[in-house]
Amino acid sequence: MKQRLVLLGPPLSGKGTLAEKLSAKLWFATAAPGAILREEAAAGTELGKRAASLTEKGNLLDDTTINSLISVWIERQRGGAFVFDGYPRTIGQASALDGLLMNRNWRVDLAVLLEADRAILENRVATRTGCRKCGRIFSTKGFQSYCSCGGELFRRSDDTVEVLEQRLAEYSEKTAPVIEFYERAGTLRRVDATTSAEDVFSVVQTFL
Repeated sequence: MKQRLVLLGPPLSGKGTLAEKLSAKLWFATAAPGAILREEAAAGTELGKRAASLTEKGNLLDDTTINSLISVWIERQRGGAFVFDGYPRTIGQASALDGLLMNRNWRVDLAVLLEADRAILENRVATRTGCRKCGRIFSTKGFQSYCSCGGELFRRSDDTVEVLEQRLAEYSEKTAPVIEFYERAGTLRRVDATTSAEDVFSVVQTFL
């Protein structure tokens, strides 16, 4: 089975959901910059403090800081399978990841590109909610107010079509070249992300 996976795709294409399923059903550890940042900040590490100070000011983390967060996470792994969710997002990050893995005699075995058209993404942003208690993100329709864990559901202030447009423009500019990077490496596989999460997961399993 392939051991090191990268998940690519536009915002709201289902990368986080796929990562959750890989973790829950196949025991993949998940490396997500946001989650790693929160862990480092909670632990009070110098890297966590530096990264948190940038985000608190509304600044996007630079490649160097994000690569450092990922490097710390990789150093803690003792083997096994893991998946990168939301990383790499730039060519610089993709190249850095290759180097970090190479230091452990590892490599990216599979890059999964989740593809969905703009209309689907706009519909998802209109229905996306999050749980204040467990942090789970999912789509809800109707008048559901609470998660299965009992936590209250809420909508993020940046879950709007306008913000989605900005994120898609950034994705097109910065992440599209990363797709070509893995395509040239022969590790890219494309998946229709407009189907159900279970169907997407089933397709990805055939690549492993």
